[in-house]
Amino acid sequence: MRVALVASTVGAWGCLDPSDFVHAPLPSAEPFSASVQTENARAGTLGWDAGLAAPVDSFVAGFVYPFSVRGGETIRFFVRSQDPTVTVRVLRLGWYGGIGARQVDSVRFTAGAPQPPCSPPLPGPVVCDWNASAELVTGREWPPGVYLATFTDSSGRRGGYPFVLRSGQADGYLLVLPFSTYEAYNDWGGVSLYKGPGGERGHAVSFARPLAHWDLWRSFLALDYLLIRWLEQQGYNAVYVTDFDFFVGRDVDFGVIAWLFAGHSEYWTWLGRLQLEAGRDYGVNLAFLGGNAVYWNSRYEETGVGSARIPTLVCYKNRLQDPQGSARGFSTVKFRDYPNNWPENEIIGVMSSAGLDVPNWPVDLVVADGSDSLFRGTGLTSGQRIPRLVGWEGDRMVANGFTPPGIRLLFDSPYVSGQTGAPDAIQGTYYEWRASGARVFASGNVGFQWGLATYAGRVAVPELSVFLSNVLADFAAERKLR
Repeated sequence: MRVALVASTVGAWGCLDPSDFVHAPLPSAEPFSASVQTENARAGTLGWDAGLAAPVDSFVAGFVYPFSVRGGETIRFFVRSQDPTVTVRVLRLGWYGGIGARQVDSVRFTAGAPQPPCSPPLPGPVVCDWNASAELVTGREWPPGVYLATFTDSSGRRGGYPFVLRSGQADGYLLVLPFSTYEAYNDWGGVSLYKGPGGERGHAVSFARPLAHWDLWRSFLALDYLLIRWLEQQGYNAVYVTDFDFFVGRDVDFGVIAWLFAGHSEYWTWLGRLQLEAGRDYGVNLAFLGGNAVYWNSRYEETGVGSARIPTLVCYKNRLQDPQGSARGFSTVKFRDYPNNWPENEIIGVMSSAGLDVPNWPVDLVVADGSDSLFRGTGLTSGQRIPRLVGWEGDRMVANGFTPPGIRLLFDSPYVSGQTGAPDAIQGTYYEWRASGARVFASGNVGFQWGLATYAGRVAVPELSVFLSNVLADFAAERKLR
């Protein structure tokens, strides 16, 4: 195992420079895509998700690397299984007539020698320096999108790991998936950024390990997949990247209609925050479709697994423990805290605040101003409740001097704080950044995406679909003015 610091400075990976786009005419931006609609009219694969909600980590588990590629590039599957015969199925996630995924390829292998043990959780990080079980060249004809590799043994037990097939070209909507946050909460191997042996949590987590069943299911399939499914069902011209791609500027385009940030996008890097600010200042519309976003400033190291260099996410959450804790932009504390001093509501409009944990979640999502144009056609009115769509934590407006001017309150959902015991509210907002015309929507709520699709025990809410369509239409109208 080899670990070396990367992406510690702005120059290590670099940020996109929006000035590269200023003097060239922007390409036409189309909100809908005939090719996406054609793809989702194809037959889906029944039973693709059978067993994925079951905890089978001790029987079969694996990970994919690279977890973000372009068509024609090779991905490798690192699998550990008690059963030597494993079938890897590769599925593109989407709508597909309500089935939800389509198999594009498969690989079957018989394991040789057992995989070596992973490194211990302390001092950490857990790194699974496994041999590649199989590899696959992704098809150049595969549509860009979000894919899931499933690992099934001969008894039908099944694990999985998502990856992204990037487009390299985008003129509609760019959806950023929070792989960093998946890993932060991932306790496969006994440690995460939240817990570890003897109550001692880790300060670094490696992508060189499987996703624990809980993390794969709750964070990805039962949350962010709902948004993917909705976008594909509606036929939006959407392409996809991971947040790691976004942080390093890989296939991130300033000419798109909007950047959309899925679900629980809690862990960022300083480079990612610079990228975000540059996009808004250039005129890229932004949508934060979950809550508690841009909360922790983190950084990446890399781990050697064979010939691969796999990212490791580092976040001490304590300035005094972090070797770079005194340096602004490097210190892995909250963005708002010293020495970073860059509150996230300056870009999002709202931010997670003391007491914003919801012990009796889900609670009702409450409309604050039904007269706002973004509620047109929904039938929703001020004070109306949409049942059980506020998740376990979220955001609100705070009076810290950083709230963008002209902000509009769209949702104002009351609850009783689990920390303070006092009444509080989770809020969703919208504002226009006058310097560039960019619009910024924040749902302020990790459960917002639950209302977009019927899956994993959730039921689609038509009014929420119309509302989000209005937001994206407003973004598209702004884009035409640039």
